[in-house]
Amino acid sequence: MYDLRRNDYDVTNTVQVSSTAAVSQAVRELFAIGWPGESYDRVAVAFEEFERLFSGRMPVLRVDTVYHDRQHSLDMTLAMARLLVGYESTVDAPRRVGAERAAMSLVTSLFHDAGYIREFDDRQHRNGAEFTLYHVTRSARFLARFLPSVGMDSWIPISTRSCISPVTRSS
Repeated sequence: MYDLRRNDYDVTNTVQVSSTAAVSQAVRELFAIGWPGESYDRVAVAFEEFERLFSGRMPVLRVDTVYHDRQHSLDMTLAMARLLVGYESTVDAPRRVGAERAAMSLVTSLFHDAGYIREFDDRQHRNGAEFTLYHVTRSARFLARFLPSVGMDSWIPISTRSCISPVTRSS
């Protein structure tokens, strides 16, 4: 018999990707498999901050875009964790990602669409979709402010490098 996959669950139908807590737990378990004994603390803090941001408990409106929302970001982050662990387990030690880069990849995944979220005092834009052309730059700016809070300041140039282009520099 064919089981239908629930639309707020991942492709395996086991993780509720509309729940920050469920995805954080699944990613924590994957991180422990990929990098046993390494700290998950910075990623855990990022999940807490993500929840505050995407639920509107910061000085921003909650996300109001139809696709680039909490579920999309969580689903993508879970997929990234699976890809990272899969890669890590199949390559020789010199080619491995390592816990530090894996943590940075997960944090970046969580906030890759933070640039769609409007601030409370924004009266110029009707919704976050109006940021489509420069949401990547806005997401990078969010990361640049957030990363120091989890001791990842050294990753700011790398996490924002591709976002500062002549097309988006003024946004």
